[in-house]
Amino acid sequence: MPLASHLDYSKGSHRIFWEDSQLVDGAKISFSGVPFIILGSKVYDCQHGMDRNMAVKRKRREEAEVSNISNCMIK
Repeated sequence: MPLASHLDYSKGSHRIFWEDSQLVDGAKISFSGVPFIILGSKVYDCQHGMDRNMAVKRKRREEAEVSNISNCMIK
C-alpha cells in the first residue's frame, strides 16, 4: 500500500501554497508551478546552543522573587 494512502489531509484546515517566502535553511521555496501543503514544522536546538527561553526564565524568576518578598511582608 502506498504511503500517500495512509495520510489523512482532511483532519484540520490546510492551505495550498505555490511558493513560501519564509527562509528555510537560508533558502526560500520559490514558485515552480507545483502546489504544496505545509503539514508542520519542527525546530531542533543543540543542547549546547543558546537558550531560547532565557527571557521566560528571567521573568518567572523575577515574579517568584516579588512573590517571596510580598509573602515575607505579610507574615
